[in-house]
Amino acid sequence: MRYKTVSGLTLPQVGIGTYMGKCCDVNTPYGEPSLDENRDRNYRDALQLAISLGAKHLDTSEIYGSGHSEKLIGEALFELRSEDFRDLFVSTKVGCGNLNYADVLSSCRSSLDRLGVEDVDLYSIHRPNKDVPIGETIRAMDELVDSEIISYLGIGNANLDLIKQANELSRHGISAVQIQYNFIPRDLCGQDQRVKVESEILPYCQENGILVIAHNPFDREFELMNPANLELLEQIADKHDASKAQVAISWLLSKANVVSIFESTNLDDIRENVAAADLELDDDEYALIDQISGINHLGK
Repeated sequence: MRYKTVSGLTLPQVGIGTYMGKCCDVNTPYGEPSLDENRDRNYRDALQLAISLGAKHLDTSEIYGSGHSEKLIGEALFELRSEDFRDLFVSTKVGCGNLNYADVLSSCRSSLDRLGVEDVDLYSIHRPNKDVPIGETIRAMDELVDSEIISYLGIGNANLDLIKQANELSRHGISAVQIQYNFIPRDLCGQDQRVKVESEILPYCQENGILVIAHNPFDREFELMNPANLELLEQIADKHDASKAQVAISWLLSKANVVSIFESTNLDDIRENVAAADLELDDDEYALIDQISGINHLGK
């Protein structure tokens, strides 16, 4: 597994996210705790496989399964305590309903309890709340860094203005931005038209030494591509004896300051996606992917 270091923050290029139907009831917002022990066991096995393959960035949130995801990561970590897991990187997030000063402090401690750890590497705002001033949230997060409860601050699913505000208000600065970013769509985060990833957020992060954690490295891209461009992508994959998903991840990792996390409990998918960190395409192939994804969705 290769790593990227930006302003002192080092992460494996591929990590594993943990909002999945395997631990949540996907029919409810963000999921409710699973009562299926067999599924939970499979979920912990998937985490341990990812870790063993080098995907040692484990990403979760207090809102995933109402904290159940954090508990499962904690159980997986406990089972690894007989081994050397000091190089694991654990990140979690505070939900948008808990962004006032007191709730941030309380939420962080609850997350640590569920994870079974004394501190966490990266603590992020899951999604900003327009009813809570970002400065109030950042004040609490700075205090957590001062107390050595967290090492780095992050923000997710935010537009450039909010990212700038958070970075400027924090005494410690924002170290990571977690955002949906893949080659289709290149410049939009989900349905939020205000979040411009490639044209605004990525350049700002590259200029200011902030790591971009791209989630959903592939979603419905292959369904959305026109047949001619899909064939070109398949030709690139075939040349490198790789899958289209691996090519999509490799394209992301070719961008400065960008690492990726994916979500899966399928063991074969985990092996495939982690292996993408070692896939290097030719410069002209990355340029072709830039071109065909732009043609499909950016009107270039």
